[in-house]
Amino acid sequence: MTYITAQEVFDRFSPQEFVDLTNLESPSSTSVRESALEIAIVDASSEIDSYLCGAYPLPLTEVPSILKRKACDLVRYYLEYKGVIREQTQKKRDEAIAWLEEIAAGTRKLGLSGVGNPLPSYADRVDWVANERVFSAQTLCDY
Repeated sequence: MTYITAQEVFDRFSPQEFVDLTNLESPSSTSVRESALEIAIVDASSEIDSYLCGAYPLPLTEVPSILKRKACDLVRYYLEYKGVIREQTQKKRDEAIAWLEEIAAGTRKLGLSGVGNPLPSYADRVDWVANERVFSAQTLCDY
């Protein structure tokens, strides 16, 4: 599942910026290379999924606007990653990752309604830990 579309990326940022970022190999190009943008969108969505999967059932039934904004920041980062990453882009990416880590840790919520609420916490469960094996093929080899 992707959290944003190419149009949503264009709505948040300058389309000309993405013409430049998707055509690093051919700077004279005047149109967005859709395949590069789609790859960045999928990469950003996959990274977001890796943080959300432990806290929310995926795919989400609704995508909050803050999540779309963080996804756009990650898309821009993935496109710049092939060239020179600007300080502001790196900062936005770091903020997005920190925010996603808080979601994964359960200290921040997405604020979803209905289906898609956080998964139940298993903090009060009992974990069972066993001691090392006393008898094994190695320890019994002389018998």
